[in-house]
Order: sequence, then structure tokens, then C-alpha cells
Amino acid sequence: MDKPFFSAMGFTNFGFHPLVVFLMFYAGPVWYFLIPLFLWWSRKQEYEADHWAVKMLGNGGHLKNALRKLSDNNLSDPEAHPLYRIFHFTHPQVFERLKRIDEVDN
Repeated sequence: MDKPFFSAMGFTNFGFHPLVVFLMFYAGPVWYFLIPLFLWWSRKQEYEADHWAVKMLGNGGHLKNALRKLSDNNLSDPEAHPLYRIFHFTHPQVFERLKRIDEVDN
């Protein structure tokens, strides 16, 4: 870390505290752009879990029925904007999951 930067902010002690302040300023914007990566990973894991469940059950019909019921009961948004999905959805949309289940089941 650059000491003149912290001196300009009024810090005289260059221990742990300036690092915390620095991270407070810059962690938010950096984290904002990392969120889609973590959410993509979560959606990928959901696809893999669906794949495993279909292979273990031998029939994806039960999983598809359960997903439809969950979607109806939770009032999920089937037509969310793609950009919104990238930044906010931890699970794939139901119609995408149903399509993948059909691909695995056949």
C-alpha cells in the first residue's frame, strides 16, 4: 500500500486500520462485478444436482412436477430480464431446468 495515499487521508499509523478503510472503499465495486461469477457457479451446481437427481430417480417426471409446484407456490418470475437473472438469480429459471431435465431423461 502506498503510504502517501494514507497520509493524505490523515492516517499516521500504517498498521491494519488503513487496509480496512481501503477495502471498505474498493471492495463494494469489485464485489459487484464478482457477483455474476458466483451466481453463475451456483446455477451450474443446480444443473448438476438436477442431472444427478434424474439419474438416481430414473425418471425426471417427479422432479419436473416438484419444480412446477415450487415455481407456482413461490410466484417465481418466468420472464425476468436476462441481465437481472445474471445479477440476482441463484437458481436457473424453471423452464430452463425442465428443458435440461428432458435432455438428461431421454
